[in-house]
Amino acid sequence: HYVVICGYDMDTDEFEIRDPASS
Repeated sequence: HYVVICGYDMDTDEFEIRDPASS
């Protein structure tokens, strides 16, 4: 199980994290 940090979100001031296992 792992997560992918795909980029920095300027709007929420945090990294966008996607979970390949849940999709």
